[in-house]
Amino acid sequence: MLIALLSDVHGNLEALEAVIERIDNLKPDAVICLGDLVGYGPDPDEVTSVCSEISDKAVMGNHDYALVKLWSNPEKRNRILRHLNLTARKALQWTFQNTNEKTIDTIARMGLEIFWKELHIVHASPGNPLDWDYIFTIDQASMYMRHIRGWAALVGHTHVPAIFTRTIRGIEHIEPEPFEDYTLSIDDIHILNPGSVGQPRDGDPKASFGILRIMQDRRKAVLRIEKIDYPVNITAEKIKKAGLPDELAIRLFMGR
Repeated sequence: MLIALLSDVHGNLEALEAVIERIDNLKPDAVICLGDLVGYGPDPDEVTSVCSEISDKAVMGNHDYALVKLWSNPEKRNRILRHLNLTARKALQWTFQNTNEKTIDTIARMGLEIFWKELHIVHASPGNPLDWDYIFTIDQASMYMRHIRGWAALVGHTHVPAIFTRTIRGIEHIEPEPFEDYTLSIDDIHILNPGSVGQPRDGDPKASFGILRIMQDRRKAVLRIEKIDYPVNITAEKIKKAGLPDELAIRLFMGR
């Protein structure tokens, strides 16, 4: 079984389209969206529409969740936005003002956590999806591995590709190289992060996504992270024209 893993598109339509073109060639059996369709980028409606069409499973990210809460409880704006930094707040408020009701409804129907085919699908924190904690380190991974149902949690949120694996010897952290295959034993426990499609933060501005192949004997799986070029200048110019913070355009070129 071949599964495409997309996360953190963040309203970046050009990056999403480039990734979809590659995915179409791979012909996966399923596409999983790990959240944060909106926030930061200039095309929240278009990205949400496309992702809802191509995804077999999808969960909300923290930006998606905050947008839905803002829509239903605008009087609680400060409380809803307080966990976001200043730039993210400005971007989300712009998104709130420039998103249609169909987009809100589509996102609102997504869950926070899904268990499917022995995979634990969540944006940030397995077992505690509203914590919105980041998993960058072995200590952070260890805290959430105890909550994983099945053999792997599929997460996003950090915008950095990662593999965490717990064996009888302890927990290992791998920073996967693009286009390399990493074999995973299904007897172990894993946290797998495909990086970000639309807002990479690993120093590489290319759109990042994952391909997970579960072998026929269901004893092993293979994860590959792919990186795709897209017209960053077009997205950056759209961000500026939309009146979003310039920082959001600049960081796309740096992948930070």
